[in-house]
Amino acid sequence: MSSFVRCYQLNSSDYQHLFSSQLIYLFSLFNEYDYTVRLVGGAVRDILLDVTPHDIDLATNATTNEMLKLIQGDSNIELVYTRAEHFGTLTLIVGTTVRKTFQVTTLKRSITRHGKDVAVEFTDDWSIDAKQRDLSINSLSMDEHGIVYDYLNGMDDLKMNRIRFNGNISKRLQENPIRILRYFRFFGRLSTDPHAHDPDVLEAIQQCGITLQGNEKKNYLSF
Repeated sequence: MSSFVRCYQLNSSDYQHLFSSQLIYLFSLFNEYDYTVRLVGGAVRDILLDVTPHDIDLATNATTNEMLKLIQGDSNIELVYTRAEHFGTLTLIVGTTVRKTFQVTTLKRSITRHGKDVAVEFTDDWSIDAKQRDLSINSLSMDEHGIVYDYLNGMDDLKMNRIRFNGNISKRLQENPIRILRYFRFFGRLSTDPHAHDPDVLEAIQQCGITLQGNEKKNYLSF
């Protein structure tokens, strides 16, 4: 499936310091077997904001089983088993003397929640994965050459300090009410005008009338 994408080439000084030998090794391994892997989400957003990312998350068109075969027998990579494998995410510790941890996730088509049950449908299409992410500024991806892929005009929103949901706002909030908190957290971090809320977002939040409860919110507040 083809989709319109804007590509931006960053200066090497903007990103190369983040590419440790461990990360370069991981990229090389995936590329060797004709899989694509990119930095995604908050890491790309922070690079563009000239902020050093706390974590580097990766996405790939390889499935979980394909990734497991890829790293099998590789003495430079240790797999950390978590409950996230079912959702397409592998936690990998790369390196021998100096070790770094990365999470690599298969591209997603959709995430459906029914109470505590979560169903994930995967894809190999980067544009579809971008569209299922909550905000346009979190839908950017970047390859090892510093090319940023923008399927949803996230770069423009970032330049304008604009927090915009992907797709139907009410639907995205109903899918996951924690996104209400994430919206206000990102707005507080990026907006230069405290009154510059999108009226459609505020209306959707008000219409949802959802109460956020419990500790589940902790998993969704990280930048």
